Amino acid sequence: MKANFTGIKSGFLRLIIYGLLIFGVAEFIRWDATLVHGQESKFGEDSFTELGQSILLLIAAGVYISIFIKHPKFKAIAFFLFSFAMASFIREQDSYLDENIFDGAWQVGVFSLFGIMVYYLWRNWQQFLDNINVFVNTPAFGVFITGFLTTYVFSRLYGRGKFWQEVMEDRYFRAVKNASEECIELFGYTILAIASVEFLLFVKRGATKLILGTDRVLPADSPEMRVV
Repeated sequence: MKANFTGIKSGFLRLIIYGLLIFGVAEFIRWDATLVHGQESKFGEDSFTELGQSILLLIAAGVYISIFIKHPKFKAIAFFLFSFAMASFIREQDSYLDENIFDGAWQVGVFSLFGIMVYYLWRNWQQFLDNINVFVNTPAFGVFITGFLTTYVFSRLYGRGKFWQEVMEDRYFRAVKNASEECIELFGYTILAIASVEFLLFVKRGATKLILGTDRVLPADSPEMRVV
């Protein structure tokens, strides 16, 4: 029996590409730190690190909306993930929106998007359940959960002012606390962007097969399903 190294090659290629991406993010953060003089001004709302976070969220949103458009059988989960990425993007623009539109503009944007998402999922509830059943059995889900917990749980806890005051004591600098939180947040958004690419690759590989023209997406562990 001839050995099949397709999986090994694919894994090694991912290791190289994603490794270079993470290296680039780390160097990008270091470069951003050299642009501003004065500790209290580093990694503020107008920093390139903040811009990088927004770009990564837009990339993830773009990938999910492309799945929504090109792969009808995954429209429900794609719209859900798109809404999550776009809501996070809008939240990242809170200072700009509050200063240039009106105070609380970002909340209006986020809750409006949330309302549209809830309505769409209500109209396509069965497909959403089927899609979720497939999604949680993909590698993309594990990557997504990692990025979500890194960004929305760990970075918040790690960036608490009280923690950094205890670490630095009388030498406390808020800029250090901001830098650590924003950099970890950027790393988390990088993982979320990777998750979107992984899910797109899963979909494009034809990981779900339509059986007798049915409109439902079958669970990933059903006999009819096969990951290529």
